[in-house]
Amino acid sequence: MVVSAAGFKQRVREGVVLKATKAKVAGIDITLEVGAVTETADGTTKTRTVGVVTTAPGPVGLVSPVNYAIIGSGSTATVTWHAATDAEFYDIYLGVVSQSMSQVGHVAAPTTQFTVGVLSSTSYSWCVVATNTAGSSTSCSNFTTPPSGWFSGQ
Repeated sequence: MVVSAAGFKQRVREGVVLKATKAKVAGIDITLEVGAVTETADGTTKTRTVGVVTTAPGPVGLVSPVNYAIIGSGSTATVTWHAATDAEFYDIYLGVVSQSMSQVGHVAAPTTQFTVGVLSSTSYSWCVVATNTAGSSTSCSNFTTPPSGWFSGQ
């Protein structure tokens, strides 16, 4: 068995290598590569990466609607965001301001937009949660829908 963390290796089980390529103790950001070792006839070894456990996703950059925006009329709103580093999926939450939010969507990266149903004359909070096997990162914002029949030219 071979475990490697910050350059230190220890044998785990014949043929398997665990290798930590990054580590942060206080923040617990760790990148862990899992590999298989094959010993060749000439005594050298080859390592093949089998799987990777990554750090939690980086921050989600919300794009639209911007915070406290009044968005156009209609029964839907499209929320968009910049991709988060290392994200595998995004969970989208929506709720009326001062009330609890509900998950309204789940999309796989690299998707960075989602259309939600909305009511007129309502203030909403929305959040995007980037997730992977190591954790998550959340960003939230607010927007308001105008009264029915309102348009930006009035």
